Amino acid sequence: MPDTPSDARITTDSDFLLFIGSRGIRNLERCYQCQTCSNSCPVAYAMDYFPHQLIHMIAMGIKDNALKSKTIWLCVSCGACAARCPNDIDIVQLMDVLRQLVLQEKVKGAANQI
Repeated sequence: MPDTPSDARITTDSDFLLFIGSRGIRNLERCYQCQTCSNSCPVAYAMDYFPHQLIHMIAMGIKDNALKSKTIWLCVSCGACAARCPNDIDIVQLMDVLRQLVLQEKVKGAANQI
C-alpha cells in the first residue's frame, strides 16, 4: 500500500462538536444522515460538501475540512434545510457560526476561491 501524502491526512479535533454546541448549535448529535437538508438546498449542486456531510464532519471532529469548505460560504441562508430537518437542527445558524469561526481564526481556504 502506498504511503499517504502528509497533506492528505485527516486530523481531528475531539472538542470541535462541543465548541459548536457552546455557540448555541443544538441537536447535531441527532443527525442520522437522512439527507433531507441536502435535498432541500437550492445551491447544493455548487457545494463541495453537502450540508449533511458537513454535519458529519463536525460530529467526527474534522475541523480543518469543515472550515475550509466552500459550502459554508455558498449557503444563502434560505432556511429550507432547517425547516425540513426532522431533528430540528438549525443548519442556517450552524453555517453562520462556521463563517464566524473562519474569520476569527483567519483560516485560509475555499472562501478565497469563490
